[in-house]
Amino acid sequence: MGNRSLSWGELQQDGYAETGGNGDARTVAASHSTSLKSDLDAKLQQTWSTAYGLLSPTLGVSWRHEYQNTRLRTSAGYAAYPSGVSSFTTQHPVRLPIPGRCRWGGALQQSRQLTLSANYPVEAVSGYSAQTGSLRWQYRSWRCTSRFKNAASGAAGFLRNLRYLT
Repeated sequence: MGNRSLSWGELQQDGYAETGGNGDARTVAASHSTSLKSDLDAKLQQTWSTAYGLLSPTLGVSWRHEYQNTRLRTSAGYAAYPSGVSSFTTQHPVRLPIPGRCRWGGALQQSRQLTLSANYPVEAVSGYSAQTGSLRWQYRSWRCTSRFKNAASGAAGFLRNLRYLT
């Protein structure tokens, strides 16, 4: 199975001018930022019947390409100096492109009442990597999901996230 997507995002920040403040009032210029990206995903999944129920391991990979990723720039200055001698520009960080992502996990379903699942996605790019995990169990109308970065925080989060589904 595979998925494809194309997404476009735009952020517009209106400009404004402060008043008062004995020379500390600022004027902030409007700014604009856009993003256009495509995603291509592939997933392998197989289900086997075992003595414990239906076992479904999953392996997925995805690739993202950023076509347009403009930085948000904020220009401002003090209103008391309209000539621009006090103006400054802040260049916001560019969104980090994550070209590759891998996810593995699986589910075990016993009858139609109990399902146990675990997922572990990994994102990586030069100089950056992110790893998280999630555990989930559902019994009839009770469900608990926990996302964690290590086993100790996962157990505590698992108990905090117990919910009854209505």
